[in-house]
Amino acid sequence: MLKYDRDHFGRHGFKRPQSVVKANSTINVSELKKCMDTFIAQGFAKKDGEKYTVNLTDAHIDKLLGSGNIDIAVDVTVAEASAKAKEKIEAAGGSIAE
Repeated sequence: MLKYDRDHFGRHGFKRPQSVVKANSTINVSELKKCMDTFIAQGFAKKDGEKYTVNLTDAHIDKLLGSGNIDIAVDVTVAEASAKAKEKIEAAGGSIAE
């Protein structure tokens, strides 16, 4: 047996049970803009004048990410949001409630 033969005794570590592992469901700011009509049709969003109100938590989306651009005012309710997403939503005239 060699001193540096690390694979001699087989695998090390463990695999986490699938019941513990949870993948977050995310959406980008640009996708939010594209899917706004779908969210309205499914009842997750409302339009009040020029401003939209979206509840992503009810739509089973866990996190809002900041990729892309948005030019509509949106009030978003979501569990988590990245710093870039907050900047872009607030710059467009909206807000994020976590």
